[in-house]
Amino acid sequence: AAGSWHVVDYKSDKIASAGEIAAHAERYELQLRLYAHAAGLHLGQPVADASLYFLRPAATHQITADAAALKKATAEAASLAKELIASRRSGSFEHRRDKKCRWCAYGALCGARG
Repeated sequence: AAGSWHVVDYKSDKIASAGEIAAHAERYELQLRLYAHAAGLHLGQPVADASLYFLRPAATHQITADAAALKKATAEAASLAKELIASRRSGSFEHRRDKKCRWCAYGALCGARG
C-alpha cells in the first residue's frame, strides 16, 4: 500500500528444524542481495527489504538489503567474477576448503570432489 517493494526468494531446501534456517540462509545472502539490487535498478527505486522463504518448514528469514549491504554485495560479486575469469583463463582453480564447498557445483574443477 505504501508503494514499497519486497523481494522474496522461495527455497525448497529440506530443513529439519527452525534452528537450521540461519545456516541455510547464509548460503543465499549474496544471491538475494544481488536480486534486490537488480530489482531496485529495474524499478527505479530501492526495494524496502528482502527475505528468503523456506518452503520446508514454512519459515521466513529476513536479509539486510539497505544501500550499504547492496553496495557490498555488488563489490563482492565483481570480485568473484574477476577471480572466476582469471581462473578460467589460467585453468587453475584454487581450492579454498571452506563451508561452501559442500554445495558448490564446481568442485570437480578445483579438486574438492573427485
